[in-house]
Formats: sequence, C-alpha cells, structure tokens
Amino acid sequence: MRLLYSVTSPYARKIRVFLDCVAGQSTIGDIETINCNPLDDAPELLAANPLGKVPTLILDDGRVLIESLAIVQYLQQQGAIQGDLAFAPTDVGQLQRHALASGMTDAALNLVMERRRDEPQRSPYWQHRWERAIDKSVATFDNSVPPAARFDLGDIALAVALEYIDFRLPDINWRADAAALAAWLADVSERPSMAATRPE
Repeated sequence: MRLLYSVTSPYARKIRVFLDCVAGQSTIGDIETINCNPLDDAPELLAANPLGKVPTLILDDGRVLIESLAIVQYLQQQGAIQGDLAFAPTDVGQLQRHALASGMTDAALNLVMERRRDEPQRSPYWQHRWERAIDKSVATFDNSVPPAARFDLGDIALAVALEYIDFRLPDINWRADAAALAAWLADVSERPSMAATRPE
C-alpha cells in the first residue's frame, strides 16, 4: 500500500501518528509513504484522488481510500488494527472527540488560508468565526482533558490539531486559559509517534 501525505498536513499527520502507534500491535504490512504537496498538483495524487487532498491511501489492488477516518476504519475492518488503539465506531465519546478535534483543525486551516490572501481580500467576519471556533473547542476540551494513559484516534486528532495551531497560528495563545489541556499536550507530545511526525 502507498500513503500519499504532506509533512505539514494535520489530516495526513493524524494517520501517520496512528499508524506509528499501532506498529508492532497490528498486522499492517509495509506502507510506503510518499510525501507530496497538494498545492503543487502532484500527478500521482491527482490520479488517485480527484479532490487532490491528503491523506490518500492506495491499496495493493489499486483501489483508493481518502479521508483519515475512512482509512482507519478500512484497516480495522481488515483486521489490521486491534487492541486499545482500535477505533470503536460505536464509542460516542471517541466519535465526538474526533469530530470536534477535526472541526477545530478545519477552522485553523481555514484561518491559515484566509490570512494568506491579500489584505483587502481577507474577511474579518470569517476570521472571527474561525478564531471563535478554535477558542470554544479548546475550552470544551480543557473541561474534559483525556486521561494520559489513553491515546486513541480522538486523542490523536486533538493533539495534532493543537500542534497545528502552534505551528501555523502561533499568535493564538490557546494555553492562556487552558492549563489542563496544555499540560496534557506537553505530555503526549513526547510520544515517539508525535515527535517522528512533527513538521519542522
């Protein structure tokens, strides 16, 4: 199998962290990772995924899976992921954490792209909404910090989202009012899977 990803993509990083976490605990065979920038319209990526987005997983038989949750669910259905890290599609808590963290990532990415527009073209309205979405999501997670011993797909999505904000939006000081969440991230960020996939 081949995983098309971008080093700086939080969506692709979520899959890379997950796969690194389950290495040695699963029956996943070798997955070739291919770094490509979606904004460069990489031919292999466009040929596999009409959306031109990462992550994109090309299976051994040529079929293609896109979107991180779909990739994890497929691998699990094939019996490749087992144990504590297996995604539980009936676990409402994990589903909610994954959805909220993914939504926070969406807001952060939208804000990054909006700020890259020329100043006259930027929308103060949308920037405010995305900043508010990040603030409210952080506050929600700070009120219910994940246990340190657990690191399932919902927790991975949260850690990756927060580090993406640090990476692309350093002016957003989300730690100021989220001490518990900041302490949690400081702990999980030392995991080998997080360190190995962190963009420069």
